[in-house]
Amino acid sequence: MQPERVDQSARPNRERAFGSVRSSLHRGPFLAFPSPVVLRDSIGGAAPCFRGGAGRRGCSSNGGVTVHPRPRDSARVKAALRCDCGINDDAVVLPPVPILFGGRLLAGNRFIGDLEFCIGDVKINNHEVLGRPMIQRGPNCVANAYAKIMEISKRMKAIIQDKDPSLVPEMCPDDLVQKYDELIGNEESNGIKKVVHMAQILKEQGIRSQDGRVLYKVSDVSTIKRSDHETIATNLAKGIPLHAGFLIGQNIGRLKYCQTYKPPLRSRFIQKRRKVKGHAVVLIGAGRRNGRWYYFFLNSWRRFCVRSDSNGRMLRYGVGKLMANGLYRNVIRLSRFKEPGNARSLHHQNGTRISAVNLRLLMSLD
Repeated sequence: MQPERVDQSARPNRERAFGSVRSSLHRGPFLAFPSPVVLRDSIGGAAPCFRGGAGRRGCSSNGGVTVHPRPRDSARVKAALRCDCGINDDAVVLPPVPILFGGRLLAGNRFIGDLEFCIGDVKINNHEVLGRPMIQRGPNCVANAYAKIMEISKRMKAIIQDKDPSLVPEMCPDDLVQKYDELIGNEESNGIKKVVHMAQILKEQGIRSQDGRVLYKVSDVSTIKRSDHETIATNLAKGIPLHAGFLIGQNIGRLKYCQTYKPPLRSRFIQKRRKVKGHAVVLIGAGRRNGRWYYFFLNSWRRFCVRSDSNGRMLRYGVGKLMANGLYRNVIRLSRFKEPGNARSLHHQNGTRISAVNLRLLMSLD
């Protein structure tokens, strides 16, 4: 079935997550439906040009959208969805990023029904959005998550501008760690200090690429309350990865693909007189089933949650699944363009001690 063509002049002016980008990406037909990721019951079979199939390569055209299914109970992927739109002369063009996972997911500004989406499951014009997972060395998960968010943002922008995202350099988390160490000096460090000060460094000093040739900065750093699942999911649906943290127990290292991790409560650490251990990751997707929210996250551990095909070959690793109520702090949103600050923007700090207002923005649910 051919996707409906949308009159470009009649399309409403939607907010774009990466600014007003006009490029050769708009030369082809527009999908009238949202990017058909696996949305399960909330969209059913309504996506006009995608159906289940035995193929594994997705759209056979030069470009298009490939969506890898996310089985509920299996750690192996047996088939990918196949594009059956019949368009082979040019790339199937995605809708603007803000409706990447929109459409029938939303009723006004609210999500409806059961749903599931993940940036890691989508290829746009034969390009993966995420790139390679970071490989963490030492207790630097906060820096790795920030570095990966910066890289994903630049890769997404390159894809929208019809450029090769593989040309986007990988960010250097060690550069962020070094600048943080120089700021802290001999003072005691902890996870909350890293989250706040490294965010401030991204805004004021920036982070360099691995080759040292590129310096990237952000225009603003703000927080979203961890209890506001709809706002978190809305940002993720717009293609905006978020910096999050949760407590880790002994089972996190044994987590398998498609399993949902439920972090331990802080009280359990206190009862067992164990040190509370937190971990920072990148949120890249969300879902809701029977009213319960969960998130997909990109980890920085080698061979974490390995995903294999039916022959046992590794397809990818690094993406896990987390209960939404398992976040122990509010999530961080990095603004990639000249967005004005808002009431939840982190405040500038001169000293190394976290200010009361920044601590409230990061931890409080008020």
